[in-house]
Amino acid sequence: MKHNKKLLSVLAIGLMMSGCASRDVTQLNVASPLSIISEASQEALIAQQNLKNSSAIQMQTVQKKQGSINHDLLNIDYIGDPIPLIKSISSQYGYRFVEAGPTHELPIVNFNKKRLTGVEALRDVSAYLNTASITLDHQNKSILLTYN
Repeated sequence: MKHNKKLLSVLAIGLMMSGCASRDVTQLNVASPLSIISEASQEALIAQQNLKNSSAIQMQTVQKKQGSINHDLLNIDYIGDPIPLIKSISSQYGYRFVEAGPTHELPIVNFNKKRLTGVEALRDVSAYLNTASITLDHQNKSILLTYN
């Protein structure tokens, strides 16, 4: 019995000592700051490349639209204020719409089921306007409405 008590006390002391022992830090699965930064920079690089690729695709699409203003036909059936029509044409072909001068009310335009290119439509709208003019700037990709 004395022997069992001694064995039990040695076992208890051994368990207490092992419970207080520190763990080996190398066994923990902690990422180093350098690896975290490396992973984040890789993700940022991939995101930047994806953005560049999508921007290039979008630019090609816009350039195709802008080039087709001279030959693609539009079906126009419109009666009303010319500004929404001009804005629609500029948007359709990827051009900016710009107004210059003191604004005033413009005469109503009337297009009944006409098939025109973007350039022809702008020329016809301009013919309706006696107090404003429309300028198509291919170089700057803009349509300018100048009030007289």
